[in-house]
Amino acid sequence: MGSGYSIGGVVFGQLFKARSFTSAYKGPTIPDHVDLTGKVFLVTGASSGLGKMLVIELTKRGADVHLISRTMDKLQKVKAEAETQAKAEGKKSGNLSCHSLDMSDMSAVCKFVADFPKDKAIHCLVNNAGALPYEREMVSGGRLEKTTACHVVGPYLLIKGLHAQLKLGNGRVINNASAGLYGAQMDVAALKDGFKTYVKKDNKVDGALVYAVCKRAMLEMSDFLADCYSEDGTVIMTNHPGWCETEGLKPLLDQHAGYGSITFRDPRDGMMGMYYLCVAPEVDTSYSGKFYFDGKAVEKHQMFTSTSSSDRSVNEMIAFCEKFNKLPAGSDGN
Repeated sequence: MGSGYSIGGVVFGQLFKARSFTSAYKGPTIPDHVDLTGKVFLVTGASSGLGKMLVIELTKRGADVHLISRTMDKLQKVKAEAETQAKAEGKKSGNLSCHSLDMSDMSAVCKFVADFPKDKAIHCLVNNAGALPYEREMVSGGRLEKTTACHVVGPYLLIKGLHAQLKLGNGRVINNASAGLYGAQMDVAALKDGFKTYVKKDNKVDGALVYAVCKRAMLEMSDFLADCYSEDGTVIMTNHPGWCETEGLKPLLDQHAGYGSITFRDPRDGMMGMYYLCVAPEVDTSYSGKFYFDGKAVEKHQMFTSTSSSDRSVNEMIAFCEKFNKLPAGSDGN
């Protein structure tokens, strides 16, 4: 496994696609008659950016939404804003619940799963929380790097731990990745050692590269679980929102001045593809195990790249995720 960018992936997966990644949303839309009353959605990273926008749209459709993020004050503000917007448009919102949860804290993730009602059907789980640090930061007692925790291990534990509830709801999972994964291969050794070999000086790392490697691992994890749960109706998909300028992107812009010349797409355009996969009535098991942009399946690898992973590497990554599994026995519904 390499510890650098895939040049072919960067050229063919990002530079040549820049126009589509920054343009207005042109994908499928949701008919006005679709009503989400009684449907249960969980959204991580719900306090800002795409997650916040998604919560607002789901609320307008009457969904019961569990807002998940680290900061309760921010979540409460999003809840109030979503309810206010729904009321202003003459729509009745569902029940909105706020949960303070740090997706880089594996013990907290497992506790959240253990405490979630076992008989409560989940219709959609959106793993949207993210991290883009430029210093190597270890969590879980120094056993896990923060970006890996937020984008790979934490989402894995949520999906596996809430699988029984997802089965009850014929549920969907959307793992929100990034077009950045086109430029990187999954580096299992780096995931396991906390990107030790990526450190430059003063504990600094190329955050964009670490992020891309983790998003590639998220896609591999998503495909693995889609295959595992293919027979029970659970639909597991990976999405990328294009290039949106959100609060979470600020560290990248601060570190790489060249990105300042890019005209990013409106964050709402980035949210719409994720929203479609959450809500569209036509989404069924045939959608599982695929990678989406603006509601349409797209390639997972670009020409002239070496970004694919062997079965052995994927299994090694999953085994690493399992080291942090403190979920209650039987919580995955098997």
